Amino acid sequence: RRVVAPPAATTRLGGEAGSLLARSQRVANRRFRDATGWAPRHPTVREGWPALVGAMGDGVRNAAGPIARLGLLLLSFTALQLGAWATFAPRSFFTTFPGGGRNWVAVDGPYNEHLVRDFGGLNLALAVVTIAALVLGTRAFVRTAAIAWLAWSVPHLVYHLRHLDVFATGDKVANVFALSLLVVIAVLLLVGHRLVWPAGEHVT
Repeated sequence: RRVVAPPAATTRLGGEAGSLLARSQRVANRRFRDATGWAPRHPTVREGWPALVGAMGDGVRNAAGPIARLGLLLLSFTALQLGAWATFAPRSFFTTFPGGGRNWVAVDGPYNEHLVRDFGGLNLALAVVTIAALVLGTRAFVRTAAIAWLAWSVPHLVYHLRHLDVFATGDKVANVFALSLLVVIAVLLLVGHRLVWPAGEHVT
């Protein structure tokens, strides 16, 4: 409620910099307003901050374009499906993923419940980040989600490219296509500016 300045004697040791602390730095804009007729749009911060936050929210909710949102939606669905399946039914995930009589996980080694549940938890965490990017639509969130997906999906793809010998021909093609698609979507979200941020769209 009241500006308290330190006594001048306590600031002399600091030289010119210290003396600044002892001088009043308060200024007035009365003469400027009298000369120009200017007035602030919001007279106090109580009105200004809510208005500023509201204006930012209107701009950023629709920042990401429809193509980017479609990509984020696909990634969110993938992460939720894999995460829930591996976390809550690890044995089923291990023996029957991706379904349709195939077993892409079981052919690559013995069952390990710990690793399967960790895989599920990783995908659930990715889902949280991706859904946040989908809902908020800001540049920072979309890029964060894209980088998170690349950090996970690129090494995953490289591993499978080096271990395709355990699959039949049809499964090789399907496996590489599915894993490559996740990488492509993440790359487009990261660097496809015209697809993610339409021209004239306000982005924060």
